Amino acid sequence: MGMLRRVLVRGLQSETLNRPIHLANANRLTVLCYHGVVEKRLDPQHLQFRTTVSTSDFAEQLQWLPRWFTPVTVAAVRDRLLGRAPLPRHPLLVTFDDGYRNNFTLAAPLLRKYGVPAAFFVSTGYIGTDRLYWYDELKLRLLAWPRRDIRFPGRSETQGWPEEPTARRAFAQRISTACKTIPNDARLEYTDYVRRETPEWRIDAAGREAIRPMNWDEVRSLSDQGFEIG
Repeated sequence: MGMLRRVLVRGLQSETLNRPIHLANANRLTVLCYHGVVEKRLDPQHLQFRTTVSTSDFAEQLQWLPRWFTPVTVAAVRDRLLGRAPLPRHPLLVTFDDGYRNNFTLAAPLLRKYGVPAAFFVSTGYIGTDRLYWYDELKLRLLAWPRRDIRFPGRSETQGWPEEPTARRAFAQRISTACKTIPNDARLEYTDYVRRETPEWRIDAAGREAIRPMNWDEVRSLSDQGFEIG
């Protein structure tokens, strides 16, 4: 699998293979949506979900982007939508979702170093608190589920809980996705149910740091550095 991955990556980075597609989409906006940046590549099992990129991979991506794209801001996209100004050819928008603290400590310095603008969309109810985002906490608690059966969101009956780790991760993701489709009161009730059933759950320091929210001073600092906040 490692060799296959390297071959695929080289193919995706090949100018010969990519140039015709790139030229055909010169006027289309490309959006790269990131979540978290961590200091080193994490084992896929570490946090049990894959929304992070290592600093080395992120730096490599930021160096590569200007070869193919012109990074733009949300303001530039807004002006284009309002008919005020055109976008350059091959426009690209970099965004970060949720407001993890590593966006401030690790992502922003690299973005500044390589001159790439970015927009950070923050979940305001969590900024400046010690709470984990509910979807992160839910998935991590589910992966420590102690029982053989579990109630699915929005249902009263229970069903079997997988024993195999890969199946557990997939089922935890299904539950997290389902919680985003039910009324908020039902979602709150379900997360309380999961908390009650996982009293022994813990997260290590590295894991907590990877999904810790920013505080408001850090959000303001990003804005002062010229980044856009949503």
